Amino acid sequence: MRLGLIARSDDTGLGNQLREFYLHMNPTKTMVIDIGMYNGNVSYPERYPDGIFIHGMPTDDDIRSFLEGLDVVFTAESPYNPNLYDIARQMGVKTVNQYNYEFCTWCEPGHEHEPIPDMLIAPSTWNYRKMDEMCERRGVKHVQLGCPVNRDRIPYIQREAFRTFLHQAGKSAAYDRNGTEIVIEASKYLETDAKIVIKFQGEQGLGHQATRSVQEYKELVKQKGNPDKIEFICEDTERYEDVYKLGDVLVLPRRYGGNCLPMNEALASGMPVIMPDISPNQTLPKMWLVPAKHEGQIKTRIMIDTYSVDPRDLAKKIDEMYLMDETDVILNTNIADHWARLHSWTFMKPLYEKELCNLLSR
Repeated sequence: MRLGLIARSDDTGLGNQLREFYLHMNPTKTMVIDIGMYNGNVSYPERYPDGIFIHGMPTDDDIRSFLEGLDVVFTAESPYNPNLYDIARQMGVKTVNQYNYEFCTWCEPGHEHEPIPDMLIAPSTWNYRKMDEMCERRGVKHVQLGCPVNRDRIPYIQREAFRTFLHQAGKSAAYDRNGTEIVIEASKYLETDAKIVIKFQGEQGLGHQATRSVQEYKELVKQKGNPDKIEFICEDTERYEDVYKLGDVLVLPRRYGGNCLPMNEALASGMPVIMPDISPNQTLPKMWLVPAKHEGQIKTRIMIDTYSVDPRDLAKKIDEMYLMDETDVILNTNIADHWARLHSWTFMKPLYEKELCNLLSR
């Protein structure tokens, strides 16, 4: 199988997701997209020594040149040129997109004839049925395969106590996706000596809807949180695995979303993950989940439901885990370790290879 990959040159979650695919699936060709001119993200060309670099969006000619000699092309979220799928069909090359549902328009009225790949891979169970029905109508192969985690890169740490609670704010996302404001407000309801570390990847609020700058988040702590309980860390991290050395438990009250790389990576490091009790988080142990209520709808590229947890409930869960004895701490880290084994590249690479090979035989 001659495999092509369309990757990203930056250090975003999507960039890291595609780089791990590059490292483990050994593509024949890799087109690397640098869109720093649009979003200000730093490019790391050294991560793809044999990459074909495109500054900006690839042209139709770029696509045709790249597809020469390939059997199948894998990308995630975006084709970066909507003509990719049609050009590939003309050239006899299969296409695969591991989508993020919030950016999919194929299910929306008026988009029934929008170019679509030969196979869509769901990274989680979030809205899987709706996408499955659309794929059946359009004759597109649809499978669910989570994003594998690199356990060789993320060291497992056996915690003996849960004292520091890490909130991975990451890069700005629309409408406070990761629930950073909820975490801040929860800090004022803590009854233990639990500490919260909020980790940002660079400055925030750069052109995204309803986001705040780091300074605005700090002001929010003064207004609605407890400054004594929260530490801010704001820096780009080239080694994403180092983030998970900053805490013992990941706190991520996400308002919406399916694929969640920080969750996967935290579990690989032996960190339990506190999340809302909504899809797709319900594959996690019930004891890690916090009740959530429907908040409304927002529009990313499509209309999606959003949820919110009560900051008091979140604080209660943090306190509960802080007070766990050593036996329960070891039990919870072992659960995280077991989950991560089943989502490692060692376990999942054969599943990806099987699905890609099956696609070629269609």
